[in-house]
Amino acid sequence: MRWAAAFTLGCGAVLINPNPWPLWLAVPMLLMALWWAPLRGPVLALLLGALLCEWQVAQRLAERWPASRHGETRQVTGWVSDLPTSRPGETGAHWRFRLTTDADARAAGLPRQLRVSWYDGPDTLAAASCWQFDLRLRTPRGSHNPGSFDYEGWLFRERLGATASVRDAVPCAIEVTGPRAALLRVRAAWADGLARHLGDHPGTPYLAALSVGDGRGLTDGHWRIFRETGTSHLVVISGLHLALMTGLGFALIRVLWPLWPAAALRLPTPLAGGVGAAVLATAYALMAGFEPPVIRALLVVWLGLWLAWRGGWRQPFRALALIWLVVVAWDPVRLLRPGLWLSFVAVAAIVYLLAFRLRPRPGWRQFVWLQVALGLVMLPLTLGFFSGTSLIAPLANLVAVPLFMLLTPAALLAGALAQLDAGWVTPVVHGVASAFAAVDAGLRLVTTLGDGVWWQRTPVWAISVLALIGAMLLLAPRGMPGRVLGLLCMVPLLLPRGVERAPLTLTVLDVGQGTAVVARTPHHTLLYDAGPAWTGGFDAGDAVVVPYLQFRGVTRLDRLMLSHADRDHAGGIAAVMAAFPHAERLGADSARPCVAGQRWQWDQVRFEVLHPPAGAGPPGPRRNDQSCVLRIEVGAQAILLTGDIEAPAEQALLRQSDRPLAAQWLLAPHHGSRTSSGGAFIDAVRPEVVVFSAGWRHHFGHPHPWVVERYARRGIRSWNTAQHGALIWQFDGQPGLGDPLAWRLNHRRRWHAAAAP
Repeated sequence: MRWAAAFTLGCGAVLINPNPWPLWLAVPMLLMALWWAPLRGPVLALLLGALLCEWQVAQRLAERWPASRHGETRQVTGWVSDLPTSRPGETGAHWRFRLTTDADARAAGLPRQLRVSWYDGPDTLAAASCWQFDLRLRTPRGSHNPGSFDYEGWLFRERLGATASVRDAVPCAIEVTGPRAALLRVRAAWADGLARHLGDHPGTPYLAALSVGDGRGLTDGHWRIFRETGTSHLVVISGLHLALMTGLGFALIRVLWPLWPAAALRLPTPLAGGVGAAVLATAYALMAGFEPPVIRALLVVWLGLWLAWRGGWRQPFRALALIWLVVVAWDPVRLLRPGLWLSFVAVAAIVYLLAFRLRPRPGWRQFVWLQVALGLVMLPLTLGFFSGTSLIAPLANLVAVPLFMLLTPAALLAGALAQLDAGWVTPVVHGVASAFAAVDAGLRLVTTLGDGVWWQRTPVWAISVLALIGAMLLLAPRGMPGRVLGLLCMVPLLLPRGVERAPLTLTVLDVGQGTAVVARTPHHTLLYDAGPAWTGGFDAGDAVVVPYLQFRGVTRLDRLMLSHADRDHAGGIAAVMAAFPHAERLGADSARPCVAGQRWQWDQVRFEVLHPPAGAGPPGPRRNDQSCVLRIEVGAQAILLTGDIEAPAEQALLRQSDRPLAAQWLLAPHHGSRTSSGGAFIDAVRPEVVVFSAGWRHHFGHPHPWVVERYARRGIRSWNTAQHGALIWQFDGQPGLGDPLAWRLNHRRRWHAAAAP
């Protein structure tokens, strides 16, 4: 176990370091191992973990498309190497898929794997089909914010060296061959068979997901239900499903093998059962796509069966440590996946509880206590990884787990039958799908009973680890000294941490080409604009704004102020209002429009709307100039949020002599376009800092070089979310402004792109 811990520590040291691991450290570590015998094994394991992980990380980074060639168009031949997803477009389907490039493309320096978007593409796109594309290639880069999805990290984990969009495409004259392509075609045919028999039946997504790992039919609404009920693990093929197939295979062979006496004499029934279990689990993993998480789970199954054959499970924690060591060594980068930690901690907790803690009870009572105890153990990890936990997960899993264990084999059988065209097949498949639809309806009903998710400001990992130790102490056998300390260990995790200490904390989120600003006082929260959203694509409200607010422990959004109705400012509003339905609306598309002179005060912070003037009327063709302009004042410091105003609105503000315009901090009007930030306006505001909220190398070209130079010529410091990620300032009311916490600079990992313009 010490070796497994040391190996993991070595891998972790590489993954959390923003710079390459210093190889010179290997020399003193080797000397320490040679000199100090008691630490020789752990030190060597730590060194081996660090070196192996560094090699893996360097390999993946070497495959990435360089930023210097971002936007380059190349002709690429490759094949669609996953089940492509689609959504309707204006003149055709919009497709997304993984493209595996051919040997010629790789020899020319292209990555082996690309994530490709094909807008207005053909009506059908076959899995494992070969194409010759003209692709516009982009270096891996995404928004960089506290608490939000790490898109760059996901591309890194999935070994996707670039993203690309299709400019032109011609089918290849040859068919892709090989086992991967053949398996992919089988999975696609399986999914097509289900769709042919079921159509739009609400149970179809469940059958496809659990039989062939096809999650294309699961919508955002499904995933929201799974998060709120803590049942996501039941619809993603993982260790639970492979363990179920393993048990089913073992039971079937155990019953059927003795019926063949000659074979039973040559191969003992328990050993034959183990072989059958391994074969069935492997077949299921292949049908699920043999993706890395499934491979990891299959490794666990194989090792578990091998240890059972060798008698290794007499020491269960040593067996788990060995399995962990093999899984991490197979791919150290998988340590970045929360699922790896959650699954192993859950298994270790189950072993601990069943083997050493829980006394035998009637079956249902044992299962209930196990769910409650698992909920307690998993609480620190779910809060640490996701900033929240489902309060109804133990209850939901109490019912859902047995149902899914019964229905998963039925889904496999239904998927196999769906490949037949016999008339009796459709009613059978419909019956299984209806059972899943009933489960779906039950999960949705549970979520309507109240708010089942507890959102808490993401704790530092020391607090999560301390709480995990506390949970294990609370579940320790009676009579063990120090059990009461478990309660004390849990206290820091449960304390509310959503209150800001500074008089005002201002966060400009990195939402790409758009705007979203969060202003927080000790007891109130304002959101100024909700970021962009594009039909069927990126939604900053769902992907950035709401996760950030949950990450910071915000449970109540007091006011949502929408500067104007352009999609890059208002696109994310639906997701924000769904998460915070009681937020007061002010500005565009609300019953209370912005009018100059509106004022309010929260704590020590004063807010005043400076524009548009009363009587401005509804927005016309130049609605940018009717953006809400908000001035925030705390002590001797002031902030000016300007929306998308352009030169005419700036001139109107200059003519308002009765309202102060000066501010030390300025959000550049209209993202720094050349139609805004006039010299007279800048001179009137006299900012110390200007912030551009823009997309990285976006085709709009914001901020315009003339505007950047105009601010620089006046000695004004500039920051750009496209370059620096989310920007966080704390205002104390005293004169002068320091530098912000720039998320891309201060929370960078090896796989994150540099803060380059």
